Amino acid sequence: MTGKQVLYLRSLGHHLEPCLIIGKQGVTPNVIKQISQSLKAHELVKVKIPQMDVAEERLEIAEQLAKSTRASLVQVLGRMVLLYLRDRENPKITFPSAKRTAAPTE
Repeated sequence: MTGKQVLYLRSLGHHLEPCLIIGKQGVTPNVIKQISQSLKAHELVKVKIPQMDVAEERLEIAEQLAKSTRASLVQVLGRMVLLYLRDRENPKITFPSAKRTAAPTE
């Protein structure tokens, strides 16, 4: 994913509500299944992870979620994780095309 695509997804994710809040039991197979279903339905999902004392633990959980669901980790911001998985058959999110500017003529 390009930097502009990540920024676009972050802008879309800003207004999303978390589709799932991970509880005390952490990342379980049922959690992975629910996130996978949400990704299939929406392509872009926000997940709320439990309060952690160390930021590295939040990042580890976010990376585990992305790896387990085969999604791209778009953003980790505080306790929120934004994941993206493009639906190959029926994509719902289309990225804006790059605008080209004409070269100045002399």
